[in-house]
Amino acid sequence: MMTPDPIVLPTGGVSLPSSPTKAKIRNVAGSYLLCSLKGPPPVKFKMQSPEHLLPSFTPLLDPDKTRVLSFSGCPPLDHRLTEGQDSMGSFSIRLEKENFTFAAAHFLLFHDGACERLHGHNYRVWIELSGALEENDFVLDFLAVKPVMKAICDRLDHRVLLPKDNPYLKIDEVDGSIEARYRDFRYCFPAQDVVFLPIHNTSAELLARYICTEFKKEVTQRFRTAHLNGIRVGVEESFGQAATYEERY
Repeated sequence: MMTPDPIVLPTGGVSLPSSPTKAKIRNVAGSYLLCSLKGPPPVKFKMQSPEHLLPSFTPLLDPDKTRVLSFSGCPPLDHRLTEGQDSMGSFSIRLEKENFTFAAAHFLLFHDGACERLHGHNYRVWIELSGALEENDFVLDFLAVKPVMKAICDRLDHRVLLPKDNPYLKIDEVDGSIEARYRDFRYCFPAQDVVFLPIHNTSAELLARYICTEFKKEVTQRFRTAHLNGIRVGVEESFGQAATYEERY
């Protein structure tokens, strides 16, 4: 069920409907919102006439009684009420499955010219999504999330991760091999074992952002995601050592 866009009460108020209507009042960052509804809202009123408002909210009208200026009796909110929240709380899902893993080799590049030795991790990944409930009372179906996350991890599994957006890392392909050079360091890998990532370094932080970007791109193409408002991805290099990235959806 699609939630209609709310109408923000502008300066001077909003015109009253000419016929009875149901709506929801929300106090969002100091502005009252009127949302028409197809289902039961957490806070609702039925306007039968400008003076009759149920259950307990009274409209403050202009002198001509044709426009609502504000409402008395609206409960104050201390935070902005956004999609994914109702009067009782907010919704999110978190998935941390046993197959959201990949084993990969990498080396970090440092601003002082130093470079890590080539080494590897058994990475574990988790994802959290927040937003309003869609028509099946999900934030997003677990069955929609799991194959997308697994496919992203599979593309990184048993690969050497190279950051292609680092201007100091010189990368060439020679006779089926990838040669990577950083100052006095030189690495050579079979081309089929390398994955190039659009990031500046292969830190856990930037890997989390990369996975987040890939997930959003693939899920948005396949599923309705307009009701989502937040995404958070975690990448664990080893037990007790992890990084997270989050952004608005």
